[in-house]
Amino acid sequence: MTKRTQFLVGTAAGMALGGLTWWMMRRQVEEVPIAAPLGLGETLPTFTGATLDGHALTLPEDTAGTVTVLVTAWDYAARGAVTAWAQQVAARYGTLSDFSWFSVAFISGIGPLAGKLIDLAMLSGTAPASRAHVLTVYGDLRTLRMRLAPPAAPQAQVLVLGRTGRVVWRTDGEPTQEALAALNEALETQGITG
Repeated sequence: MTKRTQFLVGTAAGMALGGLTWWMMRRQVEEVPIAAPLGLGETLPTFTGATLDGHALTLPEDTAGTVTVLVTAWDYAARGAVTAWAQQVAARYGTLSDFSWFSVAFISGIGPLAGKLIDLAMLSGTAPASRAHVLTVYGDLRTLRMRLAPPAAPQAQVLVLGRTGRVVWRTDGEPTQEALAALNEALETQGITG
């Protein structure tokens, strides 16, 4: 095969592969249904992840019967606010029997090996007592992201779920005194006092 033929075959193969990739990406985008943002009183969409201590968890099913606080992050830059919220929630409510809390990292667009490396990094930076409360969720999260409607800027998002998995309170941002007071009030309406 001449160099010219090799070049033409390589170019054709590259164009075919590029076209196939474009078609697959376009198809994925088109298949994602438009979803309205989750409102108060609506049930949290189902998603599954794994805690840093290795347990699979499907929300809201696995927390049914308890009041649950989810402190979520869609961006690595929100980790400081997520940690601050989680520390406040754990210190005040963490020992209650009808209460659960999780820091949730939503991570999309990476392969399984990268996910394992992220989990290892998170594991090394998380106290052993908190590992059961840190949940990583991987995969195509576009529809879930539309439903949860996180803030545009990298901030923590906090959701309170009632015992049936319905969202009873939500906020975005830092755990200011006002935000913590509002969280405490929301939890009190669900019978949780710390």
